[in-house]
Formats: sequence, structure tokens, C-alpha cells
Amino acid sequence: ARGSVVLIVLNVDSCSGELILQDPELGRSKRDKYWLTPDGDDLFPQTNSSFLFFREVRLNGVKLELKDGSELPPLLPVGESASETASIPARSFGFYVFKDASTSAC
Repeated sequence: ARGSVVLIVLNVDSCSGELILQDPELGRSKRDKYWLTPDGDDLFPQTNSSFLFFREVRLNGVKLELKDGSELPPLLPVGESASETASIPARSFGFYVFKDASTSAC
């Protein structure tokens, strides 16, 4: 069967990491990356824990800004080969969409 698989990844560590997929079914497909990272060192002033709260965020390296003050911009993915090792930046999260994954689960 054909279907999509979404993999959600969260890295709360202060170090970057890598994600290596060893699923032969997913490794044959392409993936779309949607990765959110903090923009700069501008912390919210109420930060009083080990968590970081940033005022601004980037999607796949592009700063997200509301259009006309209230409308979200287009959220565009970056296409990658599913067999590539994925770099996971520190203190970030995102997800991968494997379109037409053709896995047995779909």
C-alpha cells in the first residue's frame, strides 16, 4: 500500500546529533524536512529554568515572520534523500515526511 510516514524528532540537548534510518523501505523514498531552530540568542526575559524560550524561530534556516502581523508564511520543506544521515541541531525539533513510503504499515 502507498501512504506517508511522519517522523517527529526532538533534541533538547545542547549538542547536535545525527539520525540514521536503517529501515530499507523508508530508505528508498525521499523525505521532506521541516526543522525548527531558535533564531539568535534573544531569550524571553521570564526564562527561569533550564529551558530556553526564544522570541524568533527559523524553519529550515529561514526566519519565520507573520505576514501582515497575523498570517503565517508558507511553510516550505527541504527535500532530501531518505538514505542520507540527518543532522539534528541542538535545542531544536522538527519532522520528516516520507511521501509515498510504501511501507508495510501503510
